Amino acid sequence: MEKKHSGMGIASFIISLVMLFIQILIYNFFTTHGYSDSLGALILCFIANLVGVGLGIAGLAQKGRKRIFSVLGTTLNGIPSLVFLITVILT
Repeated sequence: MEKKHSGMGIASFIISLVMLFIQILIYNFFTTHGYSDSLGALILCFIANLVGVGLGIAGLAQKGRKRIFSVLGTTLNGIPSLVFLITVILT
């Protein structure tokens, strides 16, 4: 019997794609309109990325399920989270 994809992994992957798109829009909006304070919007994206990381890890922990979307979601949510943390720490 073929394994099914993890629902939590798929949700994590979808969150990662949506947040990546939103973060690009935020960056473009704030840089083209001359605003320098986009921290509040980026914090909301960071929180959503953390939810995506949690869902991805939960999807990885499920037994008897395919893990490709969990791995992709965890990775694509984790990288922007790390970049945000490093940026906040260094500035």
